[in-house]
Amino acid sequence: MHVQTARTQAWLAELASIQAEIAAHGMPERAPLPAVKRTRKLKPLWEE
Repeated sequence: MHVQTARTQAWLAELASIQAEIAAHGMPERAPLPAVKRTRKLKPLWEE
């Protein structure tokens, strides 16, 4: 339990640092675009 708790706290600390960096620099506008492109590339594979 202690190991998982430590890992969870480390993960939450990393997540908080990422959120703090986003808050400081602002959400990058280009970030959503690669996800959309990946989704469009995968759709034909799912349909076939």
